Amino acid sequence: TYFAMEPGYVFYEKLSVILFPFIYITDDNLKVYFIVPPKNSTNFEIDRIMLTNMTLLKGIKAPVFDENVDKTIQVYENNFGGRILATEGASPIDGTNEYVTLEYQITRSVGKEDESGKIDYREKNYVVNIKKGDVIAKYHPAVNPKIGKDVFDRIIQPKKIKKDGYKCGKNMVLDKETNNFVSTINGVLEIIGDELINISEVQTINGDVDINVGNLDVEGSVYIKGNILPTFQVKAKNNIYVDGNIEE
Repeated sequence: TYFAMEPGYVFYEKLSVILFPFIYITDDNLKVYFIVPPKNSTNFEIDRIMLTNMTLLKGIKAPVFDENVDKTIQVYENNFGGRILATEGASPIDGTNEYVTLEYQITRSVGKEDESGKIDYREKNYVVNIKKGDVIAKYHPAVNPKIGKDVFDRIIQPKKIKKDGYKCGKNMVLDKETNNFVSTINGVLEIIGDELINISEVQTINGDVDINVGNLDVEGSVYIKGNILPTFQVKAKNNIYVDGNIEE
């Protein structure tokens, strides 16, 4: 003889007998649900006292939502089954340091396809041109950790999470209403060592303008420390500085 260890209802599947408990508690102990069978599948009545007593028998300390008790009874009486939230605890809020994320979308490409389907590998969007007023990054203020409690009134300690981010350098200003860093000039995006973000008036190319760099079209000036190889084009709104040769 088999006995149920807790109140519920039975479901038969082939040669198996499965007991569905009326009370389901999530693994993190933060939510409690009423598992409601259709009325025509049971030989008992579900009422407010029964539902409240079942939560107490489970040791649940969080107050049951009255409106959801009424909803549970209504679902049962209307011969619908379902899962209805009975009560829930309070999730902890993890603490974080302040940090900055890059918001500007950088689009790189291996080349540009023309109408005939041929790819010009010299068009790579190597330079990230920026207009005055463009949103570049976002400032995330520090969040103080907050203790949580589960449905059994046990304390859940929050985590302290270290967020890595960028530092914002020159030619940007913080909009305190949106926490966005916006560009104060027309220029080019410069990221140094995955740490520092600048908007620069000069795009620096540390080597040659070749197939690795592609054609350049710069919102500002460009400084090329190497050569400009044949068939490659360099355009700039302001000045072009070349340490090496401009080869034909």
